[in-house]
Amino acid sequence: MAFFTSHKLHAHEVWLEPETFIAQKGQAIAVSIKNGETLSGMSLPYLETRFERFYVDLNSRNTKIAGRAGDLPAASITPQSDGLLSIVYASKASKLTYRVWDKFVAFATHKAQEHALETHAKLGFPKENFQEVYFRFVKALIGVGAAQGQDKAQGLEIEFVALDNPYRSRLDHLDVLLLYKGAPLPNAQVEVFERNSEKSVTVFTVRTNNAGQAAIPVKANHDYLLDSVVLRRAEAKVHGDALWVSLWAALTFAVPAQ
Repeated sequence: MAFFTSHKLHAHEVWLEPETFIAQKGQAIAVSIKNGETLSGMSLPYLETRFERFYVDLNSRNTKIAGRAGDLPAASITPQSDGLLSIVYASKASKLTYRVWDKFVAFATHKAQEHALETHAKLGFPKENFQEVYFRFVKALIGVGAAQGQDKAQGLEIEFVALDNPYRSRLDHLDVLLLYKGAPLPNAQVEVFERNSEKSVTVFTVRTNNAGQAAIPVKANHDYLLDSVVLRRAEAKVHGDALWVSLWAALTFAVPAQ
């Protein structure tokens, strides 16, 4: 049976925010799980009851992130070798109730999932007091030392894979692949949050092409959060009374000063 929690933070992004995206071997790095909007929000504590996976992947070696319930920041990691380090977080299921139709319309429209509105109406679903289950699949990339290596798929239900290494090349765009159930997801909206050194944030969207890839315009000395959502019909045997399931992919990284 699925484990559900319920809270009011569904419509906000969840991302991993290390205190630095560029580190050295042997350097301790605090990592926060953040929930909010436009790269500003509250830090969530380390709670094993809320996640299925929380680990570091460095040079194809996975290390589970251990912590104590309530830890803030949620994690502290100390890489023992150079490389492109990935932090991976996959949440357990959470559930919310839409009391009014307008909230669901706003969410589906913002995330370019308008198909759900048509299906909801076609199937005669209620427009008040209906439920959605949601999952978060979150990654962060940190460059350690020489920062050699390449991002890779982690087997998440939905996830971004960086096709370029932002810490090794001078880039004006970063190519990413969006995977859903292990296959490229074409024509999907990617919301991009771009933060400069003064903490000012710009938000824009791009779309994946037919191969599930998107070119993200990037600037030196900026941090980035990528976000994409799939909204699909729930399955009664798995999700109980919920009508909808949303899957959220997020990726954070930085582009160093040149």
